[in-house]
Amino acid sequence: MSSERKSEYNVNKLILNRTSPRAMNGETIENNDLFAILEAGRYAPSAYNYQPWKFLYAKRETKEWDLFFESLVDFNKSWVKNASVIILVIADKMFNDKEEIINIFDSGAAMQNMALQAKDLGLVGHAMSGFDYKKIRENLEIPENYHVLAMLAIGNKGKIEDLPVELQDKEIVSSRKELSEIVIEGKFK
Repeated sequence: MSSERKSEYNVNKLILNRTSPRAMNGETIENNDLFAILEAGRYAPSAYNYQPWKFLYAKRETKEWDLFFESLVDFNKSWVKNASVIILVIADKMFNDKEEIINIFDSGAAMQNMALQAKDLGLVGHAMSGFDYKKIRENLEIPENYHVLAMLAIGNKGKIEDLPVELQDKEIVSSRKELSEIVIEGKFK
């Protein structure tokens, strides 16, 4: 997948060229790369430095893999089978003795940091919500005081033609809405 994104403004190339391909080749990634990705998540901004996130992961060649993989919807199973690692991001529901939405926001920033670090290492990172949230909570024994948020599949870049046929045409650089569609100065109009 080559980047065709162009920005009208001076956006960092790592951010501009981050995409979410699904084609991975199944090769193992080094622990140093995996932990660099996890470490990047650790350094996300966090309200009052609370760091509400936890990252649960499984490598494809381990017994834990099935605990993650079996919770995926079939569509995601069709391509995640060639990922090297699956990372689940969860967030503490509580902050200062009350349920707080900022923990979800902060944990999303952590996931973005991990995706950018994967890109910087030349790896593929694809975030997804297509899994059974109840099943993954049960499989991984996640306490009820945590939000189950999203998964990130990480792997080495694969060939588009190795994807199921119905996914091959999705391996394109996606466009983005114009700033005028998402930016509002002042009140919501």
